[in-house]
Amino acid sequence: METRYRFFNEGTLPIDIAGSGEVNTNRDTQGHQSFGIEPRLILSRNFSKLNLTVNLAEEIPFSRGHPSLEIRTGWQYDATDLFRFGSELRYDTGERSVAVIPQIWFVFPHEVTFKIGYFYDFGGAHERFVRVALVKGF
Repeated sequence: METRYRFFNEGTLPIDIAGSGEVNTNRDTQGHQSFGIEPRLILSRNFSKLNLTVNLAEEIPFSRGHPSLEIRTGWQYDATDLFRFGSELRYDTGERSVAVIPQIWFVFPHEVTFKIGYFYDFGGAHERFVRVALVKGF
């Protein structure tokens, strides 16, 4: 579950600034589920149909593990009103791992978006999985 707040209207500043918070779950190297929260600072800039984003996220587990900073960069291209594609590059300072996540989005009326991406971790865990999300804007 995630919530997001934009501090200024889009395009007011040269770089858009937002904050985000997420409750998430991760599986550690022993296969245990770990729940936590993830506050995030989001910096982004639109260039016509292209969006560039940098996220600074602190993953704070409730039970297992230690907090770790994640640095994420991404891009998204709005090919049509219905279809978007892009990718995310993620570096986790705690695990010292790098992952890439190519993604596609299908945008429907009433702020409903279907996202699908493939997570490929180049770090020690070598995680690989498909990530699917249905998002409703409010």
